[in-house]
Amino acid sequence: MKYTLSLIFSLVLVQFTFAQNEQVITNQLEKYFEATQTKDWTTIVELANPKIFSFVSKDMLIQLYGQMESDAGMKMDFQDMEILHIKKEFILSDTSYVPVDYRMRLLIQLNPDLYQTEKEIQQIMDGFSIAYSGQEIQFDREALEFSIQVKNTLIANSKKDENQWYFGEYRANDPIAKLIFPEEILSKLEKGWN
Repeated sequence: MKYTLSLIFSLVLVQFTFAQNEQVITNQLEKYFEATQTKDWTTIVELANPKIFSFVSKDMLIQLYGQMESDAGMKMDFQDMEILHIKKEFILSDTSYVPVDYRMRLLIQLNPDLYQTEKEIQQIMDGFSIAYSGQEIQFDREALEFSIQVKNTLIANSKKDENQWYFGEYRANDPIAKLIFPEEILSKLEKGWN
């Protein structure tokens, strides 16, 4: 009887801890989504998986995000961002990992001074088809605007028991994901995270 009560208490404690983590992750994700929609790149970088800074500095990453639209000649608008599912936490070594499925609508307005020929537009379409493989991509030729319905996964991670969550985008075969997440985590995602 004592063993059964101890086991029940342990299970309840695990569920309660995960529910707390899930709420903190949700709150952080709402902040992350709002920063994405308002293009607050400093906040995005502060919430990014810290391992990315082994390859690029925070200041450089903020600068790259800031120049993304002007240099590429594309105005981006992030809309309807929504959490679809927060998956079960998995602890590897001293770090907790929680995949979060989400969706959003990405509108990309091309600068007509930079994109005039069908060949240029097709190259952009081909690039989006690779970057957003399997996603719904539409192009309005008259408005020079792409609309992409994105469904993807962010991986939230935190040092165990710290409850300070950071995020990184997951796409199968994405070289950046392979640099910042352990192979065990990527393999678990590829197998469905059960």
